[in-house]
Amino acid sequence: MRTVIALVAFIIPLSLFAQNYSIHGEILDEEAMAMPSATVVLLNPADSTLQYFGVSNKEGRFEIKGIKEGSYLLQIAFIGYNTIYNNIEIPYEDNGNLGTVIMTSRPVSMGEVTVTGERIPLKIKSDTIEYDAKAFKVAPDGVVEDLIRKLPGIEVDRAGNIKALGEEIGNVLVDGKEFFGNDHKVATKNLPASTVDKVQLYNKKSEESEFTGIDDGLRNQTLNLVLDEDSKQGIFGEVLAGGGTGKHYQGNGNIYRFSNKTQFAALGMINNINKYGFSVGDYLTFSGGLSGMGGGIKISLGGDGFPVNFGETINGYSTSGAAGLNYSYTPKPKQRFFISYLGSGTKRELEESSKTTAYRETGPYIQDEFTEQTKRDTSHSINFGTRYLFNESNNLIINGNLSYNTAYNPLNSNIYTYENGLLVNDMLRKNEDISDRLSGNGNLTYLKRINEGRTVLKFYSTGSYSST
Repeated sequence: MRTVIALVAFIIPLSLFAQNYSIHGEILDEEAMAMPSATVVLLNPADSTLQYFGVSNKEGRFEIKGIKEGSYLLQIAFIGYNTIYNNIEIPYEDNGNLGTVIMTSRPVSMGEVTVTGERIPLKIKSDTIEYDAKAFKVAPDGVVEDLIRKLPGIEVDRAGNIKALGEEIGNVLVDGKEFFGNDHKVATKNLPASTVDKVQLYNKKSEESEFTGIDDGLRNQTLNLVLDEDSKQGIFGEVLAGGGTGKHYQGNGNIYRFSNKTQFAALGMINNINKYGFSVGDYLTFSGGLSGMGGGIKISLGGDGFPVNFGETINGYSTSGAAGLNYSYTPKPKQRFFISYLGSGTKRELEESSKTTAYRETGPYIQDEFTEQTKRDTSHSINFGTRYLFNESNNLIINGNLSYNTAYNPLNSNIYTYENGLLVNDMLRKNEDISDRLSGNGNLTYLKRINEGRTVLKFYSTGSYSST
C-alpha cells in the first residue's frame, strides 16, 4: 500500500506540471540588429483578447512561460515596424523554440499613416508601457479596477491596492490629471472601464524635476487612464436604487463630465442594509468616519485611516451614506486648478442582551444585562491645489487639505442581579464618548530659473493645523 500511495503522489504533480509550456526566441531587424522592448503576445484566436505576453530584452531575446495547451494567435510588434501574426499550437515543436524572427520596417510617407483592423494590446514607448484597453474584455458594467486586473504585469489586491511589475502604484491620473486628490481608488472603483482607451504605466518625475530639468531622483510609479474621445463629448453616469421589506433601501449614483479643459465628477450612495462605500465592493469611507464599528479591516491611505468591510458580519442596524465631488480646470497647458471633496456619515444602532446563570450551594445566581448603543460618525475632507506656470522661468505649485471628523458614541447598560429569585442589585451604567477633530495642512512652492536656466531659485512654505 505504501508503494502505491507514493507512486500516485509522484505522478499527479508531474501531470499538473506538464499542462504548462513555454516559448522562446529572438527578434532582429533587417540588418540583423537586436530589437529590445518588442512585445510578444499570445492572443485568443476567437476574439483577439490577450492571453500571455513577453518583452524582448536588450539582446532581442524573449521567453514566455506558464502557457496552457491550445491554439493561439502569435503577435510580435514594435513601433515603426510591420506587426507579425502567426497561428501557433502549444506545445510548440522544438521545445518551444520559435527561432529568429526578422521584423521589417514600415514605410512612412510624408502624409498620415493609418493602420486599420489591428489592435496591439501592449506597446513600450521609451519608459512607458501602454496598454490598449479595448483589447481586454471587461463586463459592460465593469469599472476601471476590473480592467486593470486583466492587464499583464499588474496586480490588484482585494483592498484595491495596485502593484505594477512588483512595485506599488503611488498615483492614478485621468488624462494626466489628479482625480479626487491622492485617493486613486475613487477612480479605479467608480470610473466605467468602457470610457478608457489607453492605460499608461510609467515612473513620473517630481514636479520640481520636470520644471527645472534637474533629476532629483524622486519617482512615483504612476498609472494614467487615457479616456476615449466619446467620453469627452457630453455627460454620462448611472443611478441605481433598490428597496425591500422592513423599509430597507439602498441607492448609489455617479455623474461625470470630461473635456480637454475640465474634469467634473459627483458620486453618492446611501443605504440602511449594513453596507459601506461607493460602487463595486461598496468601498469608499473616508478618514476614520466609520472607525471602531467592528467587523472591518483597518487600512491606512495617505495618512488617513478608514475601515473597509470585506463581507464580515456587522453587528447592529446601520445606516450609512457617502458623497464625493471632484472638479479640475485647465485653462491653458501647465495651468490648472483642482478641488475635491469626500464625505461620509454612519449611524449604527445596537441592542444586546445577555443572561448568565451560576449555580451555588445557596441557589441560582443570575445576572441579566441589557445594552443600548447608538453610534454616529461623520467625516469630511477637502483637497485643493493649483499648478501655474507663468512662463518658462516662473512656476507656482500650491497644495492644501482640510478634514473634519466627528464621533458620538453613547452607551446605556442595565445590569440586574438575582439570587434565589430575589433582586439583589440593580445597576445603571451610562457612558458618552464624544470626539471631533479638525485638521489641515498646506504648502506653497515657487520656482524661478535665472541665468538662462542654469540656476534655480526655490521658495517653499508649509503649515499645518490640528485641534481635537
